[in-house]
Parts: sequence; C-alpha cells; structure tokens
Amino acid sequence: MAALGWAKGNGHVVGALTIFPTEELSTVLLYAVKSCRAGLCISDRMALLKSGDKFGTKVIPPDKTGIVTVATTGIDGFLLSNGVLFRPTFGGIVEVIDWHPYRFVDIVDFGRGTRAPVDILISSGSTHLLGIIEKGNGLLLADIREIIGAAREHVLRLLRDIETYGLGGVLMVGQIGQPVMGVPVQQHTFGVAMIAGINPTVAAFEAGVSAEYSLNQGMIDFASLRSVEQLAPTLFDRNQLAVGGRLVIWEQTEQVSLDRGHHLRQESRHDLEIPA
Repeated sequence: MAALGWAKGNGHVVGALTIFPTEELSTVLLYAVKSCRAGLCISDRMALLKSGDKFGTKVIPPDKTGIVTVATTGIDGFLLSNGVLFRPTFGGIVEVIDWHPYRFVDIVDFGRGTRAPVDILISSGSTHLLGIIEKGNGLLLADIREIIGAAREHVLRLLRDIETYGLGGVLMVGQIGQPVMGVPVQQHTFGVAMIAGINPTVAAFEAGVSAEYSLNQGMIDFASLRSVEQLAPTLFDRNQLAVGGRLVIWEQTEQVSLDRGHHLRQESRHDLEIPA
C-alpha cells in the first residue's frame, strides 16, 4: 500500500489516476486547486503525466493527460507501518452541511462487487463537490476503515502526525462500538471516515470534463509530487481560485448525533455482484 520513509517524508504511496483530454488541463487544475483549498483531498500533492507516460498498467493515450492524486491507501500504509491493522468496510457518499461532514447518505460494501465502491459512485454521478467548494453544502466521496478499539488512542496520535507529511482528509474518528457518521461498526471496533483521494479531479468531472478514473492504479514516489498550485502557477488569478470556506475536519468538531428517522440507505446497485 505504501512504503514511506516517514521520518524524511519520502518513499512511495499508492496513487489514483485520472485521464482526460489535454485541452481540458486548465479546467482540471482549476478545480483540483479549488478542491484542495476547500479541504476536499487526502493531499494537495499531485503529478501530471503526458501522452505516452505509463502509470501502473495504464499508458496515457495520445491527446490525453493524466493526473495522479494520493489515494486513501496512503493513510492505510502509514497505519500499517505503525502496527495498526484495519478492515476497509464501505465506500460511499457523505453529506456536507455548512462545511461540516454530517453523515453517509449512501454506501457500498467493499466485499460485494468486482469494482471499488468509489468507482461505482463516480460513474453514477452521485457527488456534488462544486456545491461544497462554493457554499459548503454538497456530497463528497469517502471511505470507512474499521479498527480494533484498543488501538484508538494510538490511531488518534498517528492521524495527527500525518499532517506533518502533507497528508490529511480524515473526516471523523468514531467511538468504540458506535456508528461513525451513521454507519455501524462492530462492538469492539471504531470507525475512521476518510475523504476519497480522487475527489479533486471528480470536481472537474462535475464541471463537464470527460474523464477516466483508475483507483489505486500504481505506486509513485511521494517526494516527486508537487503541490497542485505549483503545477499551474500562472494559469489563474486570485479571484478564479476563491472558495467559500474550508471543510471542518475531525479534530475541530464532535460527531453529530443522528436521528433514527435519518438512517442512510444501503442500496443494491445494478452493477454490483451481490451474493444470493
């Protein structure tokens, strides 16, 4: 998942790949910058790939450009390297209200299909990232990890440490045996909800850019990544990059208590292979 030299902030992380028409580069970078400024990313560090470049098993086609974003598994690797075992349980859609991540309104089980949950949700047009960027209200892609309760204090310390290395994106750390943003966990575990690493480029998809997504596509040297604003230092003026605010993250808020009348819906989608 990741092989980072955390003491030096280098090594390799898993990246997600977005491929889009080269003519749309400025639009993709614009929305990636705005997404990161609004806090909708695991990391603002990214890489651009030109036609003919290869990342994982994908080769960037003619007249196309690729952008690599840090995947959620970058945090997974950090946890594993510090002795924390976890179980990915769900991917889904989180509702954001007034800049606060409120609850999952849709989830897909990681163990119930041949495609990653986030991949399914992107293709169905379930997000509303532009609403978050502009007004702090909308829908974003997120994942849940379930971790043994005895490790909670250790995990809290580690999650604070990751910001030192340019990583973030933790939406909520649940209590042991209690739902995290409306999603139940086992009695002896707690849940961690994290932003999906692909969100910054999905914002451009919402704005009309045709794109192909490959999640967890390959490994990339973390030190080779650059802040997305450094990738386009002269393309935009200050007004174009303005956002309405920034997402309130887990350290700044307590979990909202959910009403029983607002249980999330867990739907069976036509492109999932659900066992009988």
